[in-house]
Amino acid sequence: MTGIYNRNTEESEDSEEDSRFSKLITEGLADNNSRLRVFKKITECFPNEPHFWSHLARFYNLKMKDYDSALEAIDFALDLSSQQNGKDATLHHIKGMTYKNKVGNLIDRWWGNKQVQNDVIKEIQNLIELASEQFEFTREYNSRSDYGYISNIDVITKYIDFKFSISKYEDRAQFLTHMNAYDLELFANAEQLLEELRSKINYDINNFYYTRAKSDVAKFLSDYSSIIQGWTNLLDPSKSSKRPVVRRLLVHAYVGRADGWRGLDEKDIDRILTLMEENISSDPGDSRNVFLWFKAARCSSKISIPDAIEKLSRWRTINGSIDASFYLSILHSIQAIGGNSISRIRAEELLSETSHKSRMFTNRGYSSEWLGKGIQLEKILEKEIAAPWVGPGEMEYNIEELEEVTGKVIEIRGPESGLIELTCGLRAFFVPARAEGGTLFKDRDQNIDVSFLLGFSYDGLRAFKVRRVNK
Repeated sequence: MTGIYNRNTEESEDSEEDSRFSKLITEGLADNNSRLRVFKKITECFPNEPHFWSHLARFYNLKMKDYDSALEAIDFALDLSSQQNGKDATLHHIKGMTYKNKVGNLIDRWWGNKQVQNDVIKEIQNLIELASEQFEFTREYNSRSDYGYISNIDVITKYIDFKFSISKYEDRAQFLTHMNAYDLELFANAEQLLEELRSKINYDINNFYYTRAKSDVAKFLSDYSSIIQGWTNLLDPSKSSKRPVVRRLLVHAYVGRADGWRGLDEKDIDRILTLMEENISSDPGDSRNVFLWFKAARCSSKISIPDAIEKLSRWRTINGSIDASFYLSILHSIQAIGGNSISRIRAEELLSETSHKSRMFTNRGYSSEWLGKGIQLEKILEKEIAAPWVGPGEMEYNIEELEEVTGKVIEIRGPESGLIELTCGLRAFFVPARAEGGTLFKDRDQNIDVSFLLGFSYDGLRAFKVRRVNK
């Protein structure tokens, strides 16, 4: 079997804590049957502990390749979890990985076989939908983790690769523009997830899993001119009933051709805005369309902050998205800093709402967006531009593009926790021990004036590079 989808890194995609636990309790055991007995014994001793059942499920899935037993164990874990507190992202990810590996097993068997029966393809598609549902739960319950994104992208690109292997096409670009409606939708979902991962998660651009996922999607997109023309043709009502998904695919193709959003010219930005306006008009409840519209709007000189507030407010009203609340909090904060007192009140409400909704997220304090020096929506800078990582825990601030904000230190709880009140009245968390010129102390430095750079996180405003201002 020579399929390029085949990888031996499945275990690494699960929780590192789970993996360490599994290795710890099975250290030195001779074979998988002995290890299985250990996992079973643990569940017998602690029958009401969902994570012990999840360890058993992972072992069935990854080591024994017994997917039905794995699903039985993880379902038991999920039932226990729902009786306790529910919404456990790790458990849903393990279940999704089990379905994903069942997909891989079937693809393994039928790779390149152009005589594969339709019922086999239907079975694979059903398993992909079951896996994707679990990965969606993973993202919903912990949207700041990359597990629910990477695994979902991976199972989709494996399937698309498989479909290419059994197709009549020798060129991936040609195959891509002749996919059926179901496969188009799946590929669009993979591209959307990759864009969300890049935009919203605290990732390392050189991270193996992110790089792999990006490569798996990009290998189909080498001939952008042919792909854009082919998908544009599909917008003809007589040729496709899937115009919304084709429009999203075109957006990703334009961005890919420009090597990122910042490389887009004004003509392509206008085209993307038009495509997403058409999608929003036909399906205002699909948050993917507003997400892509907002990405393009941030690159446009024609969209104002009030325009974006109107669009995102509609999105938030329709589906209660935490991302809509997050970006609305940013827009109102920017207007508050500019002197808008009504926006200050609105920003406080939205910051509180977003913080509450994200209370179970890991990395909720990560600043994915920053305040820049531009005008209108250009004032929002992605972290990779504003403050890229240069080493473990070390950032390099792009001072030329970041706006300096002023305020007053109103609280210092200790070296790791303090609050600054911005001149406009909003409040930002900061780390006193990391202040420029040395640690700020409670008794000495409370109420001093400071300047700083401002980041936006799900847990609220964050102040960086804080320094005293001498008046």
